[in-house]
Amino acid sequence: MPISGNEADFKQPWSLPEHKIVRSANDFLNAEGRFLFSNFSLSKGLGNLMWQYASLSSLAADYKAKIVLPESCLLRRAFNLSDENRIVWAEDSVVKEMMKELRNETINLKSCCSHPDLAVFVKNPKFQVVNGFFQNLNYFHPKYSRKIKNDFTFLKPIEEQAAKFLKGIMYVKSAVQVNNTASDTDKTVILDGSTSMSDIHYVGIHVRRGMDILVNQNNVRHGHLAAPFDYYLQAMRDLSQVKVNENVSGFRLIHKAKCSFS
Repeated sequence: MPISGNEADFKQPWSLPEHKIVRSANDFLNAEGRFLFSNFSLSKGLGNLMWQYASLSSLAADYKAKIVLPESCLLRRAFNLSDENRIVWAEDSVVKEMMKELRNETINLKSCCSHPDLAVFVKNPKFQVVNGFFQNLNYFHPKYSRKIKNDFTFLKPIEEQAAKFLKGIMYVKSAVQVNNTASDTDKTVILDGSTSMSDIHYVGIHVRRGMDILVNQNNVRHGHLAAPFDYYLQAMRDLSQVKVNENVSGFRLIHKAKCSFS
């Protein structure tokens, strides 16, 4: 069974930003400051990597440390994470060497979604390894939400491709003609010529592969469930009735919509 993210590589049709890469473990040993390491190969899916980065970079900020990212981390394909005051890129072999040396000072989180109080940089005031999925927004929200949002600004070529794709599926209720005799799964959306990108509010829904949910024992153990198709139909109905308020945060808006059909 394919694991999410394993099919991704660095053969993307757009160029990647250049980063300074640490090539030797001695560079870390001789450097000033603190450094936070983690295993970024637990899951290479973009969503999981974003959770891991957001939480760990926020944890590093709390301790005035820098987060260390391996050169092979697929976040490079999507984002320009180049703030050298907060982020260090290093060769995979160097990261593995450092983590091996720090194996007795490594914290391994067993739960993917909890938010425990972590005592870091205790045994070693300079280096710390923390492994886990970190899928809990309390690691970074609300304290670092704005900074994380800026970090997750997609590279320009990706934004351009996304805009082109979204323009083809724009939906505005007032500009739509629907065949009411058709089923929910077979309705045709027709847009008039007055529809513009500025008229649209987008809501992203993270759809997991059902096979991944049902077969992967880690997901089963963590209580993840595969949602039936009707769940997404109801989600679209409820979200279409939520009035967009610019003063309402995205978290609250999505939470309100989610609660109505969960």
